[in-house]
Amino acid sequence: MAILRKALIVIAVLVLVVIGGLAALYGVAVAMNRHDRPPSAKALELAAASASLPAVADGENGYVFVLGLDAPPDADPMQLGTARAAEARRLDGDAAPAGGFERPPAPPDGLARPLEGQPASAAMVRLSRAESALPNCSSLGTRCFERLEAASDRIEAALAESSWAVERYLKLLEYPAWLEVGSSGPSPGPRPKFSIVNQFHELRFLDAWTLARRGDAAAVERLLDSDLTFWRRALTNADMLITKAVIAHFIQDYFVWSNAILERLPQEARAQAIPDSWRAPIADEERSFERVVAGEWRLARNRIFSLKTQGVFDPAAAAELAGRGEPPLPRRQARFLQPQDFANRYAERLGEIADAAVAPYAELPRAFAALRAKQPSAWPAGVEGLSDLLYDPLGDIFLPDLSTFIDDAEVVADLEGVRRAALLAAELRAAGASARDVPAAIAGAELRNPYTDEPFGWLPDEQAIVFVGQSHLAYGRVALRY
Repeated sequence: MAILRKALIVIAVLVLVVIGGLAALYGVAVAMNRHDRPPSAKALELAAASASLPAVADGENGYVFVLGLDAPPDADPMQLGTARAAEARRLDGDAAPAGGFERPPAPPDGLARPLEGQPASAAMVRLSRAESALPNCSSLGTRCFERLEAASDRIEAALAESSWAVERYLKLLEYPAWLEVGSSGPSPGPRPKFSIVNQFHELRFLDAWTLARRGDAAAVERLLDSDLTFWRRALTNADMLITKAVIAHFIQDYFVWSNAILERLPQEARAQAIPDSWRAPIADEERSFERVVAGEWRLARNRIFSLKTQGVFDPAAAAELAGRGEPPLPRRQARFLQPQDFANRYAERLGEIADAAVAPYAELPRAFAALRAKQPSAWPAGVEGLSDLLYDPLGDIFLPDLSTFIDDAEVVADLEGVRRAALLAAELRAAGASARDVPAAIAGAELRNPYTDEPFGWLPDEQAIVFVGQSHLAYGRVALRY
């Protein structure tokens, strides 16, 4: 009995020691988290970058037109886009000053859920149904040419019914600027419906195909040149990751479609139809992620500051969440979230993405591989000791994995290889080279894989020039039928 009593005493003492130790550790953690960090140099740099974007009037901004692209055929897309841009600006704004803060500010007044977009018009529904039944070069690859040729009558009929959409897309290409509006505040505002942009984009390609069938090389050249010029400008000026990625996919699909369109022209017209914009390499400013990094950093910073001060990432959704019985982050937990410390660490990691994205092409494979090696085991929290473990533990949890940034940076970098391969196919075809002569012509061409400086590949079974890029996604291999 005495032995049992002693054992119970020892257990009780151990329990008290553990509880006391945990209580002391909790007290140390509370004391350590009394103050946030000051902004780091990189955080201040990104804050300045996101605050110094050029001013663009709505009437000159292609992004605003895209916001209203789904307007009914008899409505003005710019009028709808301007209204949505105003709503986006209302919801946009910093949740904290650039220098951070020690005391949470009062929640902003007047925030509500953004206006819902208009339901799809009957014309848009008909457009989607008609287009889904037509060939799509983006998914058909080297089989695109034959499918387009077989569907010529259906293409003509669909274009006649959807002429308003083709004209609307042509109007979009006339806008001289691209600036995203209200894209990185804590509450999300209206965003472009890129799926609709893609529908209009593909309709215009079908229109170009019909022009090529008629042998109108000048019209084909004007269309292809204006399209690529517009989207390369938008690629340069994209401020959010999703925008940069979608535009990169648009441009890659553009070269696949354009390759089939140029092939459809008669031999004597092919050289005239190659756009001048094809001969301009993808510039560093086009593949740069500086603006994307600044925009995404501001968005994450605003949402983390909102979580700290109001208990929710999205202030406009607070009432909706409360109605569903989802409580905000309790104050006793919020004390272990240091938003400026999070913002500082996120800035450093995003800065590495931006640096890698514009490395020389020969160095890009190693740069991207080094970044990918840090995902996710070495990067998520960056905890190196007990002090790191106790300070800003919620910030460690919310620091995102950056694999998506790397994926999209690779897709953007691959655009130069796709451009070179498409230009090579167009030039050889214009010169009248036969498929039998193409392998030797590829081997001796100046246009080569930008990463390795080796010739592009040749697929004899598909009669296609192939580029294999850095992206490990499906977009990393592009075959262009010759």
